[in-house]
Amino acid sequence: MIVVISDGENHEDDPVAAAKQAAELGIKVYSIGVGSAEGQPIPVEGGLMRDKDGEIVVTRLDEDTLRAIAKAGGGAYIHAGGEEFGLNPIVDDIRKMEDEEFGSIVFEEYDEQFMYFLGIALLLFVIEMLIGERKPRRKLFEV
Repeated sequence: MIVVISDGENHEDDPVAAAKQAAELGIKVYSIGVGSAEGQPIPVEGGLMRDKDGEIVVTRLDEDTLRAIAKAGGGAYIHAGGEEFGLNPIVDDIRKMEDEEFGSIVFEEYDEQFMYFLGIALLLFVIEMLIGERKPRRKLFEV
């Protein structure tokens, strides 16, 4: 399951085609729309987001795109409200999915580098054992 929380505005790629690909792999795609159709400025720390020309960036909710994403992905579109974020239909589907059997592949790759230091330490330890403690044969300065 993929949950897309967005205003639906798209400036780079084709989200509907990506949702179709996910659905072909057996992944449901849900979309949650946030924002308003009239448009609102985007708040950031200390003010509002501005573009390269210094103009305030306004985002508008594109429900048509979000509905198309959900339809292509075999999921549902939900408009997020003020108090209720709209996750109830998604939570209900998750509960239905809990009865299904899920498989996962866990892949971990370790890049162990301590063995070089361990090898050097072991080599020095063997050399130290071979040398042992030696007493000097003659003294340079006798007291």
